[in-house]
Amino acid sequence: MDSFELPVVNRSLLIVFMKQPYVDWANQLPDRSVSEINAPLTLDSMNDDPAAYLVPEILDEDELEAFLERAWRMIFESQLSSWSTDQELWPKKLTPKMFIEWFEISFSFMVTDLWSKEELDYVE
Repeated sequence: MDSFELPVVNRSLLIVFMKQPYVDWANQLPDRSVSEINAPLTLDSMNDDPAAYLVPEILDEDELEAFLERAWRMIFESQLSSWSTDQELWPKKLTPKMFIEWFEISFSFMVTDLWSKEELDYVE
């Protein structure tokens, strides 16, 4: 395969960065260790390894907006559960406005498979 003909995957990529309200929420969780309390999470540390989601292939900004209107809650809950699976500790009412206040979204319309030697697989 010519190195300039890498396969494009029929997915797009959504990367979720935290904003300060998410960091503040994570820092107030009751099950934090003493070391975590003494060295609170920061915006920089939370965004060192942002969440990346493969999403359906999206071809333009209108499709992206429509996708986020359908998927914002799923993404929000996924991000919350990465710090606490106890839903009683989550904010009581999640809204699209709150999603925008808590997260910054970066997006790539095209995903290229640099490791096409190996078939994609799902991990359970």
